[in-house]
Amino acid sequence: MPDGIQKLRAVKYAIIILLVTIFAVPSYAAEDTVRVLIRSDRNLLFPSDSASSITRSSDEIFFKDRLYSGPLDLLQDEDGLYLVMRVPFERYIAAVLANEVTDDWEIEALKAQAVLTRTYALNHLSSPVGKSFDIESDRERLVFSTGVPAPAILHAVTVTRGQVLKCQHPPMGKPAQPCYKWLSRIEVTSMAKSGMNYRDILSHYNPGIIIESIQPKIYSNM
Repeated sequence: MPDGIQKLRAVKYAIIILLVTIFAVPSYAAEDTVRVLIRSDRNLLFPSDSASSITRSSDEIFFKDRLYSGPLDLLQDEDGLYLVMRVPFERYIAAVLANEVTDDWEIEALKAQAVLTRTYALNHLSSPVGKSFDIESDRERLVFSTGVPAPAILHAVTVTRGQVLKCQHPPMGKPAQPCYKWLSRIEVTSMAKSGMNYRDILSHYNPGIIIESIQPKIYSNM
């Protein structure tokens, strides 16, 4: 076979391999992360848009009398230092959920709250607060802490992974913010004990909504 034809075939196969590599790797190959600004006081300032990273660590950083595990960004601007944690999205949801509920809730009630928390978080994360972070750790109803959530909470987040509430006719297909209500522990526990599953519970509280499983690529803009 002439050398020219062999070279053309080699180039052809190289292009095919490149295209397969590009399009076969899903957009969530590296799990989507949330950049959480660690705040111990709501009166603290946010980093300015000019804040720059002075340290990026995958290990641990001792910051304001506490030890944090990576991945971490230590930022600095004219007003001081700031710590930003990069947390996988579903792990972030579990950490937030652990501050909203206790692990003695009925499991179907925990699942319902997990879906609600994920929906609420996505609405806030769609508009990041600053250039260097997505959300602060002390946001109301999205309080984030670094402890390990209880197994029941982790299970509730895992089995509802990617599920959010949406309006029947949501604006621009975004997760539904005006269409849901927060859950009452007493009522939701009673519903779960009566045999209602988490979908029934959410539909009871939020008539006219649907539960959809969003693809991980939806997180890529966070």
